[in-house]
Amino acid sequence: MEPFKFNTCYTWGRKYLSPEITFEPDNMRKWAIDNGLVLLKEQLITEERINKVRKYLSPENMLSLVLRIVKEPETNQLYYVEQILIPFSTIIKKNWGIQITGWEADPQMWDKDHNILGFWNFHLFFWLLDLDEELATYTHSRVLAKTFSEYSLHLPAEFEKSSDEDGAIQVNSYGDLKALFFKNGRAYDVKLQHTPGSGRQKYEKKVKETADKIIKQIEKLKNKDKL
Repeated sequence: MEPFKFNTCYTWGRKYLSPEITFEPDNMRKWAIDNGLVLLKEQLITEERINKVRKYLSPENMLSLVLRIVKEPETNQLYYVEQILIPFSTIIKKNWGIQITGWEADPQMWDKDHNILGFWNFHLFFWLLDLDEELATYTHSRVLAKTFSEYSLHLPAEFEKSSDEDGAIQVNSYGDLKALFFKNGRAYDVKLQHTPGSGRQKYEKKVKETADKIIKQIEKLKNKDKL
């Protein structure tokens, strides 16, 4: 099997780091590991994870690599994760419906009282078909941004939303939001359907598995320090 080649590499979340911290994307993984932002191998792209997506996708689909610094809303803890990015155009061309697990977006419009009216620069995270892998994509489309903005301002009670000091949002939809993209004139829009419980059980199972692995890894490191 030929080595998998990514089209390009994106870095998301560098705003959470101090301006003095500088590194090239090629060194970002090493920096994250050296600074304790990586506890599990599942946070890094591995051959095993790449082989999961080979079932439906190939380098010809212009897949990219996302290197993310993520800020945990409740604890402000930073961690690092690598994800495979599927171009929005590929999702649309293949007419795939996706299960959205969450998204990030920056504020774009405010009213006279400085209340946020809309967002743009959407980073979406989702499950696709039967793949046991959270994937990523992004869009700057005005039409899609409008639809996602309106939805972000009126979320179902079951979803969680947090915001940074600059108004950027993080939404957790637990895989309970289905999205189907369609042609609307010359642009593309999306139909969003809240399907309570459709993804939450899977999401919570993965969170528990990850938490258990982190606890074991922390205990392992503690025991190592005692030696």
